[in-house]
Amino acid sequence: MAMRRVGLTLIVVLGLALASAATAGARRAMTPTISIPRIGVSAVIGTSLARGAVYWPSVGRPGQGTTIAIAGHDVTPVPGFDGHGPFHDINNLRKGDRIDINWNGTRHSYRVTGLRVIPSSDLHIADLTRYVLLTTCWPRGSSEYRLVVYARPA
Repeated sequence: MAMRRVGLTLIVVLGLALASAATAGARRAMTPTISIPRIGVSAVIGTSLARGAVYWPSVGRPGQGTTIAIAGHDVTPVPGFDGHGPFHDINNLRKGDRIDINWNGTRHSYRVTGLRVIPSSDLHIADLTRYVLLTTCWPRGSSEYRLVVYARPA
């Protein structure tokens, strides 16, 4: 009888451990991330520029058929990015480079179509549709302009 209780307890504990691991894996799959292979970026899209990349608050999200705008620091140190921000090297992106965004458990792939420097006062760059816009301050260490990378669904 004691042996059955030990066996049953072991099964219950193992089941709880597996359920916990599955829940943690599902949370990771649902965490929004951005991956830019050409420049080695793999980052969580969070809620604070001080911690990494962030969605602009008033634009869409992947899969909605609207513009998606993501900002990230260039030179401001962000934990996990070797003394700079996640978008430090977006100026090195070229036409055709891939950008992957994971949103609500689905990977959305985009291809870079171009780059442009605009005044930081230009708030209409998100008026495009079905684009991903990556933005960072430009030139390095200044907030006078924004470097904008444009990408379309792949």
